[in-house]
Formats: sequence, C-alpha cells, structure tokens
Amino acid sequence: MEISFFLGRGLPFTFVDKFSKWLNEMYLLKDVALPRFMNFNETSEFHVFVDASKGAYTACVFVRSEIEGESKVRLIRAKNRVAALKSLSIPRLELMACCIRARLVNSVSKAIDAIGIKVTLWSDSTVALWWIKEYGLFLLPIALKRSES
Repeated sequence: MEISFFLGRGLPFTFVDKFSKWLNEMYLLKDVALPRFMNFNETSEFHVFVDASKGAYTACVFVRSEIEGESKVRLIRAKNRVAALKSLSIPRLELMACCIRARLVNSVSKAIDAIGIKVTLWSDSTVALWWIKEYGLFLLPIALKRSES
C-alpha cells in the first residue's frame, strides 16, 4: 500500500485510523514475556540442529533442562549463512552447516562456562554424517576455510 504525503496537509484518514488502532493496542505489550534466564543443572544438555538449502545453511543451539520435574527448552543461539552465488551441492552445504554447528556449540559452551554439558548434534543429511564419520579430520580444515570465505 503506497500513501502520498504532502507538506501542509493532514494525514489521510485511513493512515491515521490504522495508526490509532495500533497505538491503542500497545498496552498489550506489557503481557509479552521473553524468558532469557536459563537454569543450568546436572540434567542440562545442548541439542544442536543444522540444515541447508540452495540459498542458505544454518545451525541452532538449544538447551534442555529438567526443572522441578518439568522439561524446559530454550533457544540459546543460532547462526546462518547465505550460500555462495556459485552453485554448491546440498550435501556440501550440509557439511558446511555441520562446521558452523561445531564452532557454534564450542563458542556457546565457552561463553557460559558449560564445558561438561552433554551435547547432541542433529542433522538430516546422511551424506554429511557419512563424510564426517569417514573423513572428519581430513575434511575439517577444508570445510572451515570454505565456510569462512
């Protein structure tokens, strides 16, 4: 919707009406809660998910803890990258997502001093998992260099 504004004239009624409705609903924001406190205990564990598509690849770190008999899950951090302009295969992008996953979980563990927490890494790419299992130490420097460029 495009609206033209001219100096010296009032705003169009439709614009003023929509803005007034929006402004009148602002009080509802007082009920919005964004829980950031994460209670780490002996039951805490990280779950790290990765995925890739033709356009991007991503990794997300969640913490899961049992608190008073209830399971709580919180997103800690996510990282994504736009895929290179030249066409890369989906398995290659999935492998690059696994690399940012490793760096992401290491940085989160160090930042919150949670070195001993159990980590579960998740990927739906059997090809990337096979490459990591077979050639992990050989591929790591190549994939890290590739994901930084």
